[in-house]
Amino acid sequence: MIGKLFKFMSSLRHLPATHNLTRDNIRRLQALTEMVNSLPLETEFISSTATDMSGGAPKIPKLKVLRTENFHLNERNFKSLLDAIAEPTCTVKLAIDKDSNLKPLLLACGNYDEHMSRLARFHDQIKRLDRDELLDFKYKGVRVFEAAYSEALSACIASDHWQSRAINKTPDAIIDHFFAHDEHLEVLRKCCAAAMFWTNFWVNHRKNFKENIYTYDAALIFSGAFIYGAVLIQLLSHRRGRCFVCEGFITGEDYFFEESYHPVPNGSRIGFSTVLNSYYAKISDKDALDRHRAEAIDRLRHMRNKNVTQPAPEPLPPQLKGRSVTLVVGQVVNDFSLISGQGSVLCSIPAYRALFERILENPDAMIVFKGHPWERKKTNIRSDFTKERLEQFVQSLPAEQRSRVWIVSDWNIKQLLRVSRYVVTICSQAAIEAAMEGIKPITIGGTYYGTGGFSHNFATPELAGAAIRDDAVNPELSLAEYAGFEQFMVAMFTQHLVSNQSVGQNSVLSKLRPIQRYARKPFGGIETSIAPTYDLSQLRLNGSVEIS
Repeated sequence: MIGKLFKFMSSLRHLPATHNLTRDNIRRLQALTEMVNSLPLETEFISSTATDMSGGAPKIPKLKVLRTENFHLNERNFKSLLDAIAEPTCTVKLAIDKDSNLKPLLLACGNYDEHMSRLARFHDQIKRLDRDELLDFKYKGVRVFEAAYSEALSACIASDHWQSRAINKTPDAIIDHFFAHDEHLEVLRKCCAAAMFWTNFWVNHRKNFKENIYTYDAALIFSGAFIYGAVLIQLLSHRRGRCFVCEGFITGEDYFFEESYHPVPNGSRIGFSTVLNSYYAKISDKDALDRHRAEAIDRLRHMRNKNVTQPAPEPLPPQLKGRSVTLVVGQVVNDFSLISGQGSVLCSIPAYRALFERILENPDAMIVFKGHPWERKKTNIRSDFTKERLEQFVQSLPAEQRSRVWIVSDWNIKQLLRVSRYVVTICSQAAIEAAMEGIKPITIGGTYYGTGGFSHNFATPELAGAAIRDDAVNPELSLAEYAGFEQFMVAMFTQHLVSNQSVGQNSVLSKLRPIQRYARKPFGGIETSIAPTYDLSQLRLNGSVEIS
């Protein structure tokens, strides 16, 4: 039927310009159009990613999925993902079980001393490499330093060696700093040995699991910064299998699920303006936008961090009253959002010190620093590291400035937001909470949400501090900016994030598709082949020839 319509339209296109359509032709066109509209879509016009028009759920293709592990990728945080791949059409292989003897290696987080029996032969090879050789070293195609440095920094960065001054977030600057301290260089070498171990693990997957990793349609990886996942990302980056990297979102009920070949913490694809604009194009309908806007704000209002519980509000100190309060929201010092994210700040303590110095030059300014309570439980920290280091710094300030700094960790953030004029963070998602309160947050170094238009983004803490000191930026969102913030959150919830409720299964299956393959078609025309001719008389004894 559709073919008849196309044929009829083609005949009309070739009529002379002076020809008038008759009523019969118009009736035929109308009849054909109505018949086509009444028919279901023919299968030749439906791609493999189409949805079931009756129920709205994606058709489930046959999929081979590699679930890298079940410690981070668990039911609590990614239930809708795991329910989606539990479909009968999905064949799922679990590579690293939380009860296996590989779990301690999986969770080492840069501390590999107790695993040297497994890593010794790789470590012997690594320790013979000098600085340049280690930076460029590849093992079975994997760039070892690139896969290992995040975990190494996670283990080392909470030390004066790294936090005494700002360090450029480049491979050259980072490896130089490792080589300047023998103890930390040894940590890096062991992490590189671990990267070689995991390379062998994934490359020998056929031997271990009777399956080649390159035969999977998709691999599910948590964060992308841990060595076991970073290695697999590199191995799959130019192969058939697709990498889907998962990470939680601040609501506690949604998560990032991105086809990505780099870590997701502060590195989400929505940070690219082209991706964000493509989402905006899909939510341009005003009625739908209004409905989704209300849903997005409701989800933000009911957010709950699964790692940190907000304490009840308490009486605030009287010195805050009548001051221009700047709330600085701190981050865990060895968080992957700093180490592996897209921002330029690597070492947080020097950034906070520089920020404080600029802000306090204004005699009316008051700083409230809220540390992250998760530092007390974070691997390689286990203390209020950032709070303690900043308290030491504040003690070195003049008494007048010292009286205008208040440092806390366990305090209700919403209460602090409501008494603050400015809110500053490096790249914390707490900036989204600030925007929800009508504050235009200030970020430093670059964030994935910086393209949303609801934040002031500064390259360095010195620039951010000077802007606050001089009261040079508007601390509040305009109505247009707040509408832009709402639109950004609509794009996040409707297009980008995946809900951990059952509705999220459809989002997973719409993304989790096998790569389309196309049959190679022979070229029907005439091909010209140009090949050299050889003068055999010029043949040399070494086998070379001259081309004439």
